[in-house]
Amino acid sequence: MAEREFRPAEILIDRGFDGEFSWERINQLCRLFSDDEVLQEFIYKSQIADNALDLKRGEFYPEILRAVLSLKRTLSTVYDIDLLQVHPNFGSNGSIDTILAAAKVQETRQQAQFQKAIFQAIAGIIESKLTSDEKIREISRISAELETKRPRGGALFTSPTYFRNYNSAAAKQLAIHLVPLKEDFEFNAAKFVAEMKRLNPTVVFLVTPNNPTGLPVADEEITLVLDNLPEGCWVVIDRTLVNTRPEATSRELLHRYPHKDLIILHSFSKYRGMSHHRIGVALYSNQSLARTVQPHLPLGLGLEGCIKANKIVLDEGGLFPTQRVLANIRANRATLADFVRQQPSFSFTDFAGNYGLLLLPRGLESMEVSSELASHGLFAMGGHDFPERNTAVVRLHTGGPPEYFERMCKLLAARFGQPRDGGKGEPL
Repeated sequence: MAEREFRPAEILIDRGFDGEFSWERINQLCRLFSDDEVLQEFIYKSQIADNALDLKRGEFYPEILRAVLSLKRTLSTVYDIDLLQVHPNFGSNGSIDTILAAAKVQETRQQAQFQKAIFQAIAGIIESKLTSDEKIREISRISAELETKRPRGGALFTSPTYFRNYNSAAAKQLAIHLVPLKEDFEFNAAKFVAEMKRLNPTVVFLVTPNNPTGLPVADEEITLVLDNLPEGCWVVIDRTLVNTRPEATSRELLHRYPHKDLIILHSFSKYRGMSHHRIGVALYSNQSLARTVQPHLPLGLGLEGCIKANKIVLDEGGLFPTQRVLANIRANRATLADFVRQQPSFSFTDFAGNYGLLLLPRGLESMEVSSELASHGLFAMGGHDFPERNTAVVRLHTGGPPEYFERMCKLLAARFGQPRDGGKGEPL
């Protein structure tokens, strides 16, 4: 019986990938990336000795490398950047960890060079023919002059920001600098730029739309930060979340600022509902920065995630959110707006991304609200669990099915709302 030929698309969308591979499917999968006769012979021998090999231990590692390379090639073509400037990773979390690890190494190297310069300068003065008093005065002068050039370093974030940024920076012992958002949770561009110039950090992060508020950073504000970026400072623009508002494309930004150390993060999680595949990418504006970070990249990305991501970008000519996610965000925002009109003691941030903050009435705390929601099968992160604790807010996942938001609003009105008819609220 002739072996059935699978079209690549069938393999790419087959949920059977999440279980065991069949031999037929393994053969078809490998042919997507390799015509290597040695590899095909290996597969044949492995099929004969089915019980002698554990196929989940790395025998297909060459195919993973080919899949990663295929994804890199596709993305480099779409964004018109060099292959070296594309770093697939374990979602945006993997990119954040990798970039901050590289930033810490860079910072440590700069500090070591600075200390060496001080030592050499002082040693030169000591060995000079100056008098003792002259040496003391010269050492004091040189030390004061060099101190103004001391690398300050650290990572600069908005406050609040994505909790992984705090955790990853702290784990790598980077100094964490925070610039509060405005009272309306909008990005404070002027304050951010001023602090960036004053602190001269190793790396700055702009998460847009912001996590947890869901508010985007405007194009002109991104431009303001990039135009004022201190020399040697890296800037990461995290575009993990969907943005329902118009924005400059990542391709435009990368090509507008090749002279800046710019990194843009994208992920297939929030755009495509592929969180379980843990696949994302960091795009670099220049090869020099990409080479600096590259040695810190992890190995072992998932094969299915790479193949599916490659297929999506090939088919659509880029990475774009699904219409379903966009529609969910807009529908959930409309539902929440209607709820707030009826329950004005509540409010919410003007979100345009996959997350938003529900602002609770005075006296009502996030732990009570999140516990009540969880008891009805509705889960949200209370502000009491934020790195910067805020019991007056609850973070909502706004990209999910609208029926969940409808249930949530009904529950909030019945349990915590003000009855419109003088009664005890609406029945659940």
